[in-house]
Amino acid sequence: MTALKYWLRWVAVIPAAVLGGILLLFPLHWILYIPLHFFVDPYPELPERLLAPLVTSASFIWIGTKVSPSHKRITTYVLSGISFLFLTASLVFVLTVGRVGDRVFEIGMLPMSFVGLALGFFVSRKQSSGNVPRNDQKESKGKEVFGGCLVGVLAVVQVILHYLGIIGIILGIVAFIAGNTPRGTELLIGGVGFIVLKYVLGFIVMGFMALIGAFKD
Repeated sequence: MTALKYWLRWVAVIPAAVLGGILLLFPLHWILYIPLHFFVDPYPELPERLLAPLVTSASFIWIGTKVSPSHKRITTYVLSGISFLFLTASLVFVLTVGRVGDRVFEIGMLPMSFVGLALGFFVSRKQSSGNVPRNDQKESKGKEVFGGCLVGVLAVVQVILHYLGIIGIILGIVAFIAGNTPRGTELLIGGVGFIVLKYVLGFIVMGFMALIGAFKD
């Protein structure tokens, strides 16, 4: 790694962590919206409101740690400390002031941000445990831990999508038999969409894991 690339990665740690946490909200929204809006009307916002702060907090620490070129364990602690101070300050503000002009701030889903902070800290610390610069063996171990977690989550999501697809197709057929053609068409399209999405997610993660394995500091 050249000296320029080394220092550019250090400069990019915080911006990449913040930007990554924000960008992950877009796939999270669609992963939840596509399955739920077919079966629940109106679309329930609670699952997304619960998961968004968790994903943002966890990804801030994990992405920042991955971007850092070295001293990843220390980076995990520093990013966790920054996140903890920010969340604590937000909590204190809400409990003591709670208002800016006419806008009232509530605790809301802030506790989920602390859960995401803990998750990001332990996952990143696990991956960077004993990590030293240019130690490929320990880097590979961290990637294997992440890969195992990702594959496990994907497996659960794929099972859910599979059964949602089957249920959607069955309900669509029932609706056709009952003479409700528009609803039957909608359910069939939704069911097939779930099945397709299951395989699309599989290919995306396979490509992502190949990229992780090929990435070298």
